[in-house]
Amino acid sequence: MGEKHQQLLEQIRKQEQDQVKMPHDNLSVSLNLSQSIEEVKEFLDDPEDRLAKTDQGLLYRMKLKITLSYRQAPGNINMGHFKNV
Repeated sequence: MGEKHQQLLEQIRKQEQDQVKMPHDNLSVSLNLSQSIEEVKEFLDDPEDRLAKTDQGLLYRMKLKITLSYRQAPGNINMGHFKNV
């Protein structure tokens, strides 16, 4: 039984060494918050009074730019559909 066990272990080691690592796709998220704060005259319903406002009741607004980038691993077939919104 010891010899059979050794043969099985050797076969497992050989298969582990022969395995090819699969490529991985990459999705990155980049966030960019503007350096300026704007005062806007738009109306937003705020019943709980959580939005930041000026003394005159104008809303404060900052812009946040979100960039998603997708890089496909070499050799992969793209099965998805991506578009800019």
